[in-house]
Amino acid sequence: LEGLYRISISLIKDGLTHPISKYGLVPLLGLWALSKKIDHPWGDYVDTVESIVEFTVWWVGLGVLSSIGMGSGLQSGMLFLYPHIIKIFIAAQTCKTLNFESSTDIWFRKPENLFLCPPQIGRGRNMGGDEVTYWGMWLKILPACFLQAAGTAFGEIPPYLMSRQARIAAIE
Repeated sequence: LEGLYRISISLIKDGLTHPISKYGLVPLLGLWALSKKIDHPWGDYVDTVESIVEFTVWWVGLGVLSSIGMGSGLQSGMLFLYPHIIKIFIAAQTCKTLNFESSTDIWFRKPENLFLCPPQIGRGRNMGGDEVTYWGMWLKILPACFLQAAGTAFGEIPPYLMSRQARIAAIE
């Protein structure tokens, strides 16, 4: 247990003193924390970037979990991605537009307008005027699908490296 403690402390120390962390990650996190504390004209941009980062981390993380089967062999696509796609299809069919909020369908962010139809203007006309097309639906679901697939690929890297090292050790 003491060896695990020393390795953990060493990894944290090396990670924080690495040039990428020291000159890139730590200053960016400091600026982000500062931007949340003070009022400035770029607040909307900071919130947009924050929601993009949350969306990306959510779907890539689910992809990594999918590649390891979450310990039970169950794919996260079955639990999260497929229901997300189905919700988008149902909302598009119900609203007859693609102008609805779907990017915040993540467990820690559930706004009131999630998958709700936008207000209608006039009789039978939708707000954005964008009709539901195959291409539009594809573009609506593509970011979540791509990020989840990329996370699955990232999740396959550690087992590959471990088996490669085992093969190299067996050859030697």
